[in-house]
This record gives sequence, structure tokens and C-alpha cells, in this order.
Amino acid sequence: NAGMVLLNRSEIGNGDLMGKVLPKVKSIYTKEILGGWVDIGKIDNYINLTLKLYKNEQVDWAIKNTPITEFIKRILEADRIFIMGNGGSFTTAQHIALDWSKVGKKSAIALDSAPMITAYANDTGYENVFLSQLDIYKPGQNDIILLISGSGNSPNIRKVIEFCPANIIMGMTGNKGLLKERVPMT
Repeated sequence: NAGMVLLNRSEIGNGDLMGKVLPKVKSIYTKEILGGWVDIGKIDNYINLTLKLYKNEQVDWAIKNTPITEFIKRILEADRIFIMGNGGSFTTAQHIALDWSKVGKKSAIALDSAPMITAYANDTGYENVFLSQLDIYKPGQNDIILLISGSGNSPNIRKVIEFCPANIIMGMTGNKGLLKERVPMT
């Protein structure tokens, strides 16, 4: 279960509570302005309540049409998160890794080392650049591999889908393709 509190602007200040609040998945507590605790039950409820604060068409659609709470829970509970993509998805992977590491205090690793990518591309082909790096890190059952692909069919993304344990892979894509067909939460 999670506890939730309501804070006014003077208590929050200009800081960001994500680093202090979100990583505490099992118990989210702080001082409430009315002097008590609000028990909101499971973390799913907290996530849904937080998302509903945004009240816009895109967030409403996401809540209704994607397993967004499961996605967020898995990210919060993961030991390490490996993120990869090509082109624009490559920069998105870098940005996500930065935010989740800095703000969320998660071990989020974008597979974005140019020397590593070009070395593997030269030695084993570009289709193996991510899988070869994952072989070094040895992702475990409490890790997540987040694949980002606009087409869902990039050969190096396909290799990760084919060779890594399905239960630790998550994906983000907007098109049909292997990523959408074989990976949950895309």
C-alpha cells in the first residue's frame, strides 16, 4: 500500500518531489496540510490519481487504452533499466535514461556509447549493436529492457526481442511491427 498527502505550493517550494516520492513505491509518505495520512491503497491507485491530475485528451486516452499503471510499476520496481533505440529513438532513450537516473534515482542506462556501437557494428554488424552490449551487462529478472522504435522492425531491436527473455522486455512504438506484436506495453 501507499500513503499519499496533499501539499500546498509553499510546502513544496520550487523543488521536484519525484526523486523523494516516486522511488518509495511501497510507502509514499510526507506531511499533509490537514495533519493526517491519506491511505490510497495500491500503487496503481496512486499512479492513476496522479495521471488524472493532467486532465487532457492524450492522458485520458493513455489511461483508457494502455496498461500505463503496469508500465510505471515495472519501471519503479526494476533494479536496472536498459534503454535503446535508433535515430530519434536513440535521443529519446538518452533523455529517458537521464531523467529516470537523475530525477527518479533509478539505474537507467541508455546503450548510447558511440565507440561501443561503432566497434560492434564494425565487428559483428549493426543489427547486433544492442544485443552485444546487453551481453556485457547480463540483464537479470529484476531488470527491464526498454526498446524504442518508430517502425517496430529495426533489425537491432528485432535481435533483442528474439534473444532476450520476454518477461523483461518492454517496448514503445507507434507502428505495427515485431515490437508491437511480440512485446507487451507498446
